[in-house]
Amino acid sequence: MTAYEWLADRGDRFSQIAGVEIGIRLIATHPGIETSVIRMIEEMRDEDVTAGDSRFTLSASLFVLVDGELSRRSLMLDEPPYWRRLAALAQAAMFERELVLTHVQIESFMQWATMGRGSDFFVQALADLRIEPRWLPDFMSPERLKDEAISRMVAAGDRLKDNEGSEKLRALLKGTGPDDLRARVKFPMSFLPGPLEGKIVPALELPGELVDDLRGEKDAEILSSQSLAGLVNSALVFRITEEHSRLAGEALRKVRHQVALGSSDGESFSVLIGLATVAAVTRAPELAKDVRILARVLRRRLGTHFNVDDLMRVGLIASAANPQLKFWCESVGIWFVEIAQEEMSAEDAVGLRHYLQKLCGVVPDLWPYVGKADAALAAVAQAA
Repeated sequence: MTAYEWLADRGDRFSQIAGVEIGIRLIATHPGIETSVIRMIEEMRDEDVTAGDSRFTLSASLFVLVDGELSRRSLMLDEPPYWRRLAALAQAAMFERELVLTHVQIESFMQWATMGRGSDFFVQALADLRIEPRWLPDFMSPERLKDEAISRMVAAGDRLKDNEGSEKLRALLKGTGPDDLRARVKFPMSFLPGPLEGKIVPALELPGELVDDLRGEKDAEILSSQSLAGLVNSALVFRITEEHSRLAGEALRKVRHQVALGSSDGESFSVLIGLATVAAVTRAPELAKDVRILARVLRRRLGTHFNVDDLMRVGLIASAANPQLKFWCESVGIWFVEIAQEEMSAEDAVGLRHYLQKLCGVVPDLWPYVGKADAALAAVAQAA
């Protein structure tokens, strides 16, 4: 009971989530912890992640800081990403517990933490996709952490028996009212993988109707983005197989990579990111090549614009379709050489070269494959 009171008063968010999960199992034998469990559930449920003192924002910022610093110092690079992230979570949790006891201006600290090591974290996470392709750097956000916390607490609540705990606790975990946790579950955000689940394949099968959408386009001259939407939006929630990636690739090749999209660059980028993710999680190099061709086709389309950072992100995600280091390096090299040949400002060239050099710091074997891209970017950057 004392431990749970301390956890509710002084615990970090990561420990509190685990405390709720464990506490639900202990309620029957240790009913005294229920008050603290309910308090933590309600605080996490009601937290405004946009507020300057948001604990979820602090947790995310600290993880970015620690993981980015580990990458910058080339620590644990020989370990699987799981172990480095686990170490980063533990260290970030310790920092959070100490910071909440001080009078540090949390909002300014969070901005410093993210800006100080944000690019190191970002590049490391994209390089990690070759080994653990299901967790993207964008997922380390306060919104995503809160969604994950709620989904984990709801899953833990499913194990609570009808005769265990108070009516208030059972309502919070199993009820369907507007203030109960189930009302806060969002699809697909609440079902996306966490930082320690980058290699775990979901148990849920992809709904058949989403596959039928792709098969139904076999006679079309232009592929509708709606036919791809179900697959690309579900790649990290459902189990996507090589068959699904093969169907997507065939559909693109039949229409010569002509996809009907709206006028928004955001829609084009979403389709590219989604298809790149499908290629990565199914380890489908052929689909990754189709993504590169589609990106080239879309860039040539009148009125469509992608910034170079977005193209780099798509390229690194798609390249994760190649788990073998040599083939991954070849794919990344092709993407960077192609992007470097695009028309861009000196400022963009400086930024892209900055990411490229950090990436080669993480994976030194990449240098022979991106030398041409680095030289081209250096030439453009010198015009600044």
